[in-house]
Amino acid sequence: MNLSVKETARLQVIEVTEEHFFAQPIPDNGCTTGHCGAGGLGCQTNAFARLLFPQSPRLKFSIPAHMKIKQGDEVLVDMAQDRLLWMSLSVYGGSLLTLIAGIALGQYWWGDWGGLTLGILALLSSWHILNRYFVRFSPEIIDIKSSSCGV
Repeated sequence: MNLSVKETARLQVIEVTEEHFFAQPIPDNGCTTGHCGAGGLGCQTNAFARLLFPQSPRLKFSIPAHMKIKQGDEVLVDMAQDRLLWMSLSVYGGSLLTLIAGIALGQYWWGDWGGLTLGILALLSSWHILNRYFVRFSPEIIDIKSSSCGV
């Protein structure tokens, strides 16, 4: 029995190329206004994240051949939770493993500074490789709401 739960997100298209488009998440919860009323740290964690990352991340998606997407459109996407979990484990686990392997090999061959240097280079290389092949994990586009301004 397959009980797949889907996660959906609303995105704003910020750039379009021939084969891909870039989008940013559209926040739709109380934390965007600071009135979420969540217990614990609640909106404080969102405020801290905004200090570190003032802009929303740009997400890269493949454009299906039958869809017309332009800058300013609002896109609704979804992804099965098991696929989302696999993607998260790939990104975080892959980066962590390459960092540890780089540190271990660098320290074995060149000592502490070699471990630090090779660990950082391995981590940066893994980010580059994961970023290059990240499009394979693109979620499914459910709906496109065209922008009214015609940008």
